[in-house]
Amino acid sequence: MSAISLNLLPPAYKNVIRREELRRTIRFFTAVVLGVVAVGMTLLLPSYLPLLLQQNELRRSLDIEKQAVGIFGLEETIKEMRAFSSRLTGMRGALRRPPVASRLVSDILAFGTDGVMIYGVAIGEDGSVDMTGFAARRSDLIGMEERMRASGQFSDVTLPLATIVRQTDIEFSLHATLAPEFRLSAGEKID
Repeated sequence: MSAISLNLLPPAYKNVIRREELRRTIRFFTAVVLGVVAVGMTLLLPSYLPLLLQQNELRRSLDIEKQAVGIFGLEETIKEMRAFSSRLTGMRGALRRPPVASRLVSDILAFGTDGVMIYGVAIGEDGSVDMTGFAARRSDLIGMEERMRASGQFSDVTLPLATIVRQTDIEFSLHATLAPEFRLSAGEKID
């Protein structure tokens, strides 16, 4: 059984009841919206205020830096620094790999042992190598000469007989000729 409700009130009272229901509905949704806004502000405002202050401080710092650039003439300095940086970048390729002559000299110096101290190395364009140095013992000097011959880098190694007569404390001068595949090419220079 369904109950049917009939409103037997006069039409003026019926309108009053409808307006009251509408007013309560509007009031409810207004309260819900205001509550949501209040909760949102409570949750978002603590994180928003520091961001706002930081933004203002960054703007102020930017203005100060722009004024400093104008006052101290830093624009030209910045341009010079960029030009210098580009020059350094261009030089980086040349400095990355050592020149061939440096590698060649370090290879030659590697033949020395603990008992042999090499004072000087001169490499000629024709592949001639002249070395001067000091050897503590004759066996150290002869061992270095043998290693140079066995390496295959030299086609000729000459150690004067006068330098190997002494047993100890030998000042020596050695002459060698680089094998053709180890010589400097025409465009390479010794620095």
